[in-house]
Amino acid sequence: GEYDRGMKALETATDIDPTLADAYLKRGVFHLAKGEKNLGEVDLLKAIEAAPEVMSSRLMLVTYYLRQKNYSSAIKLLKDGMVGGPADALLNNYLAAAYFSQKNPDAAVLALNQSKQLKPDYLTPYFNLASYYVSQSDYIKALAEYQQILVVDPNNIKALLGVAALNSMQGEEDKLAATMQKIEATETELSLIHI
Repeated sequence: GEYDRGMKALETATDIDPTLADAYLKRGVFHLAKGEKNLGEVDLLKAIEAAPEVMSSRLMLVTYYLRQKNYSSAIKLLKDGMVGGPADALLNNYLAAAYFSQKNPDAAVLALNQSKQLKPDYLTPYFNLASYYVSQSDYIKALAEYQQILVVDPNNIKALLGVAALNSMQGEEDKLAATMQKIEATETELSLIHI
């Protein structure tokens, strides 16, 4: 509850050691929470500059940019953070959100597919693609995304429910019944594991 003292301590810390990315991150978050947007943005940029490999500062600023509808800055910041490894999967997922917000679904789908390639066991891009395909009434592609999730995580209830919803929407009663049985068996199995 002592905001001013806390900020003063963080300011002293960054004066002593300008490479303290965590201190800049905390200052940025405090400034944003107080509605001091410009100061918050500056501190988050300093945090990224001090430690570009630390994902939390970059994602905090990207989230801020997305809320401000500053999609071009979010996209640039995300692309600047990419290093060509599995960690880029998360950045590509955020990149897709920015592209969807810009009404650029082709680029968003490309980013989500890139995310899947970089880290096949990161399930969020599969779900995002499935949701997008459902919104476009492309149930075959949506089903393919859910099935890819189930290859990685056969007991994923959310993916199974997605398959069931698509079965129902397409009037495939036999497939719906089989999927519901799988859901019940999975829930039973999971509940036994947690006992």
